[in-house]
Amino acid sequence: MRRQRCRLAKALAGREVPRPGGPVVRPRRFDVYLPAGEGLQVTLLEGLVSVSAGEAGGNLILSPGEQMTLRSGKRTVARVDVSRIESWTTGMVAFTDTALAVAVDELNRYSDVKLRVDGAIAGERISGSFRAGDQDGFAAALEAFMPVVAERQPDEIFIKARD
Repeated sequence: MRRQRCRLAKALAGREVPRPGGPVVRPRRFDVYLPAGEGLQVTLLEGLVSVSAGEAGGNLILSPGEQMTLRSGKRTVARVDVSRIESWTTGMVAFTDTALAVAVDELNRYSDVKLRVDGAIAGERISGSFRAGDQDGFAAALEAFMPVVAERQPDEIFIKARD
């Protein structure tokens, strides 16, 4: 599993779940994502959820729009755009100030045609929404808005800086 949107069973959804020594939690909907490489992201979409991070710290209560990231034993929490997080459920993949290499890794999950990016431009930042699986459309958008060229092969598109 790389990404999963979860809704707790009807038997639990909306019920108050008391936590010993803590607030009452009303679990609802949340997104669990295992990004390329390592780590874990849990984003609360609706309700409240308690996340236990093991050695990285005790339980953490998330509110809607909060995302907990656990990477290399360190836990961070940030506010995020829930519509961007849920975009994958409608066949879109959204990026905000994301390294090109990270975006390529994400898009490669949705297609047999693989994107590759030259290391010299891998750190370039992009923002936008792209149709999952439309590698050629992504490459065309990059060519239109960045100084890059996409070399197309039947099973691969290599993106490099324009000469």
